[in-house]
Amino acid sequence: MDCSIYKSLLSPYIDKDINEIDKIELEKHLSVCKECMDEYMALLSVVKNCNDIGEVDIPADFYTELHEKLSELTVKKSKIKLLRLNWKWASGIAAVFLIAIIGITQLPNLMQRKSLNYDMAKTEEAGYGYSRGSVTAPDAAPAAEAPQFSIMSGAEGGYDEYPMEQYANDNQIGAYNFNLAGGSNTKMMAKAKLTENETDFGINDEAEEDESQILNRKIIVSGSVSLEVIDFDGSMKFITDLAERNGGYVENSYADNNGTFYIEGKQKKIKSGNAAIRIPSDKFQNVFDEVKGLGEVTSENTNSSNISDMYYDTATRIENLRVQENRLRELLVMAKNIEEILKIENELNRVRNDIDLMSTDIRRWDKQVSLSSLYIDLREVKDAKISNVDVSTTWGKAYKGFIKTLNSLIAGAEHFFIYLIAFSPYIVLFAGVILAVFFIIKRLRKKV
Repeated sequence: MDCSIYKSLLSPYIDKDINEIDKIELEKHLSVCKECMDEYMALLSVVKNCNDIGEVDIPADFYTELHEKLSELTVKKSKIKLLRLNWKWASGIAAVFLIAIIGITQLPNLMQRKSLNYDMAKTEEAGYGYSRGSVTAPDAAPAAEAPQFSIMSGAEGGYDEYPMEQYANDNQIGAYNFNLAGGSNTKMMAKAKLTENETDFGINDEAEEDESQILNRKIIVSGSVSLEVIDFDGSMKFITDLAERNGGYVENSYADNNGTFYIEGKQKKIKSGNAAIRIPSDKFQNVFDEVKGLGEVTSENTNSSNISDMYYDTATRIENLRVQENRLRELLVMAKNIEEILKIENELNRVRNDIDLMSTDIRRWDKQVSLSSLYIDLREVKDAKISNVDVSTTWGKAYKGFIKTLNSLIAGAEHFFIYLIAFSPYIVLFAGVILAVFFIIKRLRKKV
């Protein structure tokens, strides 16, 4: 065995807490190993010396001195902790008041932003799985001057259901016009003769290849812009006229006259609001640029969503469902009993419902593609008055910025003073509660 193992048995051997087998092995090893014997003798000497040491009585005043030292240490730690706690309370109270003042002064702007976001979200509910700011807007395509046709048939404004006789005599898929986002109408012919050897969805491969080559993108374009304007009412009227002049309309608008502005010690009202307009997609960029010219742009965003795959997949499914509807009508004519008629009619109703639902999606997408959405946020501001200064020069612009900053500081100080006086009862009550709690804790610590 290794010497390290025997050395670990020395302590149990001295304490007589070792089994007979290990004891015999250890004694044999000690008789032949000088190093382990020296280790054993040293350990045995330490044990004997420890046993020879007598017990010493503790001093009579040991407990009294120990209690006094512990009390002094506790008082010292309490003072340090209380000092740190006072600093924490003071900094916490100051931070709470600072946050409250900043939050109160920014509350009107937050309410205004919330209203704009609500209107934008409400307008976008008509969309299908796209979010603002997801992708960048592509280049606008030329405008489409031809009337918009539905995907369901070549008729304008919807699709007309073919009569049963026409389906029975002419088994083919009609021609469809796909209207692009800001592009021209392109006719797509996808004719397929149904024979006995073809399936229920019998569209030949050549028609599918031609169809895939002429498919064009369907893109929903939208944007938003935030402006600071001098004349709020004039800007809102300009936006309304601009939308109507370009063939669009104002979807919703909001105005708020609760804002205030302090100039030369006098309080004046300022307006803010927002509007959502729908305009033809080919005129979106021009309208967007004109709106940005109304004032100073604080933020702007344009985005687009390519729904081409989803759009044309749905269109293809409608075509297939129409073919299936045609075959079901043929089977309905050939049905021999009531049970077969009921089963065919149930399946026919399901197919018609699917066609109606998908047709609704197509019409909604056509509207979103043809009419882009633009969300405008307006905030009225009052420029600082500068006399005998050429603002086109660098020093003139710097002077104007200095005046605006100074006016903002003055207005902020006035707001702070007003809110401080208005909330003074709460401040006094809050301070009284804190002082009362502080003195109670201090008195309790003195008693301890």
